Amino acid sequence: MTTSPLTALFKPIGSGKISRGTLGYICTRARQRAYDLLVSEFKKSGISQTDLASRLGKAPELIDRWLNRPSNLELDTLSAALFAIDGGVLTFGVSYQARHTVEIFPEIRPSSVVQTKTTPNSYFKTTATAPEEYILDLEAA
Repeated sequence: MTTSPLTALFKPIGSGKISRGTLGYICTRARQRAYDLLVSEFKKSGISQTDLASRLGKAPELIDRWLNRPSNLELDTLSAALFAIDGGVLTFGVSYQARHTVEIFPEIRPSSVVQTKTTPNSYFKTTATAPEEYILDLEAA
């Protein structure tokens, strides 16, 4: 399973409750990425599921379950598995892709951005190929 870019998410502001759907998406996306990382590292290592089970002191059936579908692995479990596979150490980072974004023509994605306007609650970019009459003035909005 692959996840799509964050195009419909908005940065949470204020004290309003975040929808269950949004939180579900974020959590599912994280589980999928953890699973993809685990499987990728396992395949690169060339070890067998039996060897991994022995290294971790776990039942082979459990390793099979981990490698055959995304699950809600605990951080300790994921960290131990990555280390046991090939000495990998889990690292973390945060991506702030969710923004207040308005795109007039999402299908137009040239490499040059000619104008960027920022207001306290929004981000907007226009491109060189967007027709003049479609450029939005956020300050007036």
